[in-house]
Amino acid sequence: MQFTVSQEIIARPLQLVCSIVERRATLPILSNILLRAHGQQLSMTSTDMELEMIATLPVAVEQEGTTTVSAR
Repeated sequence: MQFTVSQEIIARPLQLVCSIVERRATLPILSNILLRAHGQQLSMTSTDMELEMIATLPVAVEQEGTTTVSAR
C-alpha cells in the first residue's frame, strides 16, 4: 500500500477516527486503525465494539492495499 496525502487533509479525520479508540482495549486489535487505500480514496476505520467511525478522504493512491496501524 502506498499513497500520498497532505498533512492538512489527513490531520482532522485521523484525529476523529482515533478519538473512539480505547487506551486499554480488551482485544489488542481494537487499539489500531484500519487503513484501506483503494481507487483514489483512503478509508480510516476504528471501533470500540459499540461504535464504529469511518473517515474517507481523497488521496493519490500509488499502490492499493489494507493494513492496521496503532491509534496511539
